[in-house]
Amino acid sequence: MCYLCMFIFKSKCVVNQSNQSRLKGESNSMEIESKLWFRNIENRRKTLKTRLADRTGQPDRTG
Repeated sequence: MCYLCMFIFKSKCVVNQSNQSRLKGESNSMEIESKLWFRNIENRRKTLKTRLADRTGQPDRTG
């Protein structure tokens, strides 16, 4: 594992522990995790679309 990966992994664990210590339950951290995950996917889709548009020379129709 690279240093950056380990840093991210450790920080994730710390965040999860702090959520659990608040006794809001596992569902809260899972909810946040899934929101971030979906946002990540949306961002990736947008960048892919803009890249494709740049490559073909056509403007992005989805806006």
